[in-house]
Amino acid sequence: MNLMYGIVKNKGQEWRKNQDLIDVATKLDYKFARSWRLFFAANHLNQFAPGYRFLGVFDSTGREQKTKISSFCAPCYIAENLGIEFRPWSKKENKSVNWFYVNLGILALRQTVVSDSTLYKTVPENYGVEIGKVLRNQIGFSIETSLNKEVAKNVQLIFRYRIFNDYRSFMPKDVIHRADFIFSAFLLKFLRVSLTAIMMYDIAMEKRVQWSQALTLGIGYRFANFHINK
Repeated sequence: MNLMYGIVKNKGQEWRKNQDLIDVATKLDYKFARSWRLFFAANHLNQFAPGYRFLGVFDSTGREQKTKISSFCAPCYIAENLGIEFRPWSKKENKSVNWFYVNLGILALRQTVVSDSTLYKTVPENYGVEIGKVLRNQIGFSIETSLNKEVAKNVQLIFRYRIFNDYRSFMPKDVIHRADFIFSAFLLKFLRVSLTAIMMYDIAMEKRVQWSQALTLGIGYRFANFHINK
């Protein structure tokens, strides 16, 4: 589970959110060969609060005009994947590595939910959901690769790239892409600095590539399992 929410206040602007994410995932796999597994995974992507498009037009009080373009479950995305996964074999450890994998979801289901029936007035595409309906179902295939490795002491690198393509369309513009990059380091015992970047392309959401970057300095604590020596 990955939950993020952040707000920012720039000079001359009201408070705006700059981070908003609910990302819940679960995965089950079955190892049938040294580096190969069957897997089933499910994922739910959502947001906490309404999002707005600011128009650059100000009223008589100096407040910038805005229109709502999203809210909780408008949209949200649910995905279920069934497929095959590859994890490299480590001769040194005599087991599959746990910091890298690539998988192919042969049967990938994706649901887009837009619970706000008036959102199409400000977002005509309605995130790909037919106006008057709440749900859009898609079936296709997915590819995901993930790297999560401690590259140095107290320095963590996380990279994940996912694509989804509907079997009913093989046009390159219809392929959905998402890439997440996180670089974090503990400078002191509880002081952590993180650099985060997210790239998203979904033509039903926006006709251009969307980017989000953040540099954070804060307090962090890592939980671990401890072995008792008898």
